[in-house]
Amino acid sequence: MNAARFSMMLSLLASQTIKEIASRHKMPELEAARLFYKSKVYRMLENEKTKFWHFSYMSLCMMYDEEKEKGSFAMPEET
Repeated sequence: MNAARFSMMLSLLASQTIKEIASRHKMPELEAARLFYKSKVYRMLENEKTKFWHFSYMSLCMMYDEEKEKGSFAMPEET
């Protein structure tokens, strides 16, 4: 994937994931963004080679929640 397309995909997925985190945890989007950008899930997402951009924002949100709860997360099963 070229850099421009990846950047667009990353922005879209991060935005959707942050909105979902804010909604689930009843917090402002700015706070959700701050927390998400500090997470390992986000670090994996921003690295194109991990292919995390293949996951839906809901899957990313579930991984984020698991990371916050347990300190780590499992990769979702592919169907």
